[in-house]
Amino acid sequence: MKIQSRWRITSLTSVALAGALALSACGSDNNVTATPGAGNGAANAADCATGTLNGEGSSAQKNAIEEAIRTFQEKCNGATVNYAATGSGAGIKQFLAGQVDFGGSDSALKTKEKDGKIEADDAAKACGSPAWNLPMVTGPVAFTYNLKGVDKLIITPDVAAKIFNGVITKWNDPAITAINKDATLPD
Repeated sequence: MKIQSRWRITSLTSVALAGALALSACGSDNNVTATPGAGNGAANAADCATGTLNGEGSSAQKNAIEEAIRTFQEKCNGATVNYAATGSGAGIKQFLAGQVDFGGSDSALKTKEKDGKIEADDAAKACGSPAWNLPMVTGPVAFTYNLKGVDKLIITPDVAAKIFNGVITKWNDPAITAINKDATLPD
């Protein structure tokens, strides 16, 4: 009996390795140095822009993003920031299409080619400069199992990593049986 399908392991690995959900947004080469003693961040009038920013993406980030928006708008009342929680894939798609100013995603923009495209390159073209991946919140990973006759199973971080990476594919792998001596584990 296989632990999980390759697709499922890959999906879980990407979530586990990301460890942080990210926002993608256009960067700028027009960087301004802060004036010493001027205060911090959004509290400075110089740091507050006016206008509207629209974002879309991860529903897992929704609460954190809404709190950041609320705090920002308290300091910068001339700015409006909207966020629609439509899912990570939709956020990236809309960002790359230029439909939103930032996209929330469970992973960073891809830097390897898929279907003839590289997300990070497409984002840089859309922005006119490199897009930034900004970690916003962490996402927990739960390890669950359903094995008949096994009520307690110990999985160490090393074993979990090997399962997520597809190195361990069977419950009776020596690495699992060594730490679960009293468990009868299936193939």
